Amino acid sequence: MGMMTSQYRSVAPASIERRMAVRRTVYLTLLELDPSETETHAAALDDLSKYGCRLNTDASFKTGECLSVQFEDSSPVAACVVWSENGKLGCRFDEALDPGLFRQMTLTAN
Repeated sequence: MGMMTSQYRSVAPASIERRMAVRRTVYLTLLELDPSETETHAAALDDLSKYGCRLNTDASFKTGECLSVQFEDSSPVAACVVWSENGKLGCRFDEALDPGLFRQMTLTAN
């Protein structure tokens, strides 16, 4: 049985953030999306974490599609589209982003 004083304790609101990694806002030049190695689409990077990113693009991609994301001078990074809505894409990288590349990209943004 609980104590009477416990009914007056405030409860913090639940967090809706389900990501395991911190997401950083970045402002970089256009990226290249290469889903089939024959088509290349431009995209702007909105958010970045070491496990995924959010992109703006005019190209249409479906949830579950796999593509390569090329950041500036780096090697292409394999990713899958987790969600797609109104020209925005949420992508999850197949492997965590290289810590050096992630650091370089987030330092350049700030």
